[in-house]
Amino acid sequence: MDEKGGMNFSEYVAILSGNTDLLEKARLEKKITSLESKKQSFIRGKSPSRHKLEIIMADVNKNNAFIGRINKDMEAFNSKVQTAPDGTKLNPVMLNGVEGSNPKLIGLKLNELRKRHKPTDCMIKSVRCMDSIFW
Repeated sequence: MDEKGGMNFSEYVAILSGNTDLLEKARLEKKITSLESKKQSFIRGKSPSRHKLEIIMADVNKNNAFIGRINKDMEAFNSKVQTAPDGTKLNPVMLNGVEGSNPKLIGLKLNELRKRHKPTDCMIKSVRCMDSIFW
């Protein structure tokens, strides 16, 4: 009998004939059919899983490359940065019109200079020239 309480035709014939070999054969065929069904289900599920794995591995490789670039930048930064005796990093950037070396004030001044900047005709031509070279 199967999970639903019934039996297939082969089992029914095997029980009526009294031949236990036929009954065993019917049960094995039923088990083979079940295993083949599970195999097909596994094969159908394997392709999307493989695709997801490829996407995840591409993301991992991209992230590892990004981490490598960040580490390279950090090494370059740490090799050039000046530190105070207490271990704080010094900011040697000095701009005219800015008192001290406060990074926030320097950033505000740089933004102000950027907003007031008017490119010259020579700069515009060189950018157009670069556009034609690179694009």
